[in-house]
Amino acid sequence: MTPKGSLEETIPTIQPSSLQFLTLPTEIRLEVFTHCSAFTLLHLSHSSSQLYYEINKHASIINRSYGYCHSDPTKHRNKLNINDIARLETAGSSEEQSLKEWQLFRRLYYVPNANGLDWAACRFCCRLFPAQNFIFLGLDVYTVIAPCYRKLLEAYMRWNTPDRFAVEETLEVVEFLCDSCLYEEFPGLMAVE
Repeated sequence: MTPKGSLEETIPTIQPSSLQFLTLPTEIRLEVFTHCSAFTLLHLSHSSSQLYYEINKHASIINRSYGYCHSDPTKHRNKLNINDIARLETAGSSEEQSLKEWQLFRRLYYVPNANGLDWAACRFCCRLFPAQNFIFLGLDVYTVIAPCYRKLLEAYMRWNTPDRFAVEETLEVVEFLCDSCLYEEFPGLMAVE
C-alpha cells in the first residue's frame, strides 16, 4: 500500500499491453529513437524491458541524442541514466515544449530527500545539474527564483542583515535557475555588495 501523496501514487504505472508503440517493427522504433532527446530516451527505456534493451543496445543512438553527455568518459558506458543527461529538451524545441519537459522533470525528479535535492533543472536553459551546483549568494540554496522577482530582490537587499535565515525563507521556490541564466536575468544583481 502506497502512502497518500507519495511519488508512487502520483506516477501512473504503464501496463505493457498498453504500449502500442511496441507493435511497430523494430526498425521503425529505432528510427523514432533517433529523433528523441536523451531525457526522452531515458523515460522510454524505463517504460518496458523491451525498450530498455533496444535503447541501451544501440549506443550510437544514445550518443547522438540531444542533451546526452556521458557522465564519466574514463569509464565504459553502461546503461543510460540521469547522470548522462545534460539538457532536457530537443534541439529546436519551442518554449512550450521546453516548459513541458521541465515540468515533467520537476514532477519526476523534484523529490527532496534528507540531503536536499539530487538533481535540478534550470527553467530557462533546461540544463541539468546536481542540485548542489545551485548556489546563490554564498548559501547552499537549492532553488533561487521566487514566483515574484520583487520578492527575490527584497530578499537580496536584506542579505547582509543579521537575520540571514529569514532571507532564505522568503524565497518561495517554484523554479531553478543556473548561474549563467541568473546573471543574464538579473545583470546587476551580483554586482551589488
